[in-house]
Amino acid sequence: MILVVIGLFLFPVLGVLNLIFCIIGGVKASSGEAFRCPFALRLIK
Repeated sequence: MILVVIGLFLFPVLGVLNLIFCIIGGVKASSGEAFRCPFALRLIK
């Protein structure tokens, strides 16, 4: 039950963070800069 409550809380928060990071990435890409999402795992260097 508690996992459902935590999931219901985190789902909108992750959606808002995704939207913010997409906007930041789009602005940086339009200016020619590289953008790496802060929470992405770097599996290949």
